[in-house]
Amino acid sequence: MIKTNELRIGNLVMMTHENTVERVNIKVLQYLVHAEAIGDEHPFAPIPLSPEILTKCGFETADQGFEYGDGEQVYRMVTQRGGYLFMILAGHQWCGAAFVKSLHHLQNIMFCLLGYDIKIDL
Repeated sequence: MIKTNELRIGNLVMMTHENTVERVNIKVLQYLVHAEAIGDEHPFAPIPLSPEILTKCGFETADQGFEYGDGEQVYRMVTQRGGYLFMILAGHQWCGAAFVKSLHHLQNIMFCLLGYDIKIDL
């Protein structure tokens, strides 16, 4: 289950009862806040990261996983423990590791680093 404080407008999530992808908007956030306030279940679930999802986010296959370059920086996703380790290339060193399992977490990290949403072709 996704917590409201993990989401921002523009995130992609799965509608579990319809098995469709939904883009989070203000109405979705309001629904989630209400559902959490009354302790109700909601139909939204995280979209797990996979090689297919990473490719649709603009990542390319690399030596130890997947890489995304924005012209100034290189970001790498390495498979680890049922998810991916997100790293940033700083000079010649990989640093800034974070464990990421779902698409909305990746979207949030990339938005913070780049200042814009990455294009996702789902």
